[in-house]
Amino acid sequence: MLPDLPNYLTVLRLIPTADVNADGNGTPFDLIAYETPILLRADVGNATAGTNPTLDLVIKESSDNSNWTNANVAFTQVTNGLAQTLSYDPRAHGRYMRCDKDIGGTNSPSFPTSVSGYAQRQYNQT
Repeated sequence: MLPDLPNYLTVLRLIPTADVNADGNGTPFDLIAYETPILLRADVGNATAGTNPTLDLVIKESSDNSNWTNANVAFTQVTNGLAQTLSYDPRAHGRYMRCDKDIGGTNSPSFPTSVSGYAQRQYNQT
């Protein structure tokens, strides 16, 4: 029997596919229904603009969706194309998670970027 993926596998669009050309905070996600590790996937293309461009994608955590700290999970100092996965265990972090962007370089640096999380729900909230 196949698992019921639409009801138990959730894709968290931490950074939807777009050109990242400025620092910014990602959309927060409430992880109360998740107890297994979340697979984080970053896909970053080669820089499309800028001089000496770099990109840091930092996972932040919060217990109250207001005060944020580094979760010590990051895709750092990206200077050209990157396709990488990392694991994030919500049991070891705060209830909320987001991905922040920090871009460096001069002359309007820009990277095509997407960061997604793949999580399995432990239960369906009502």
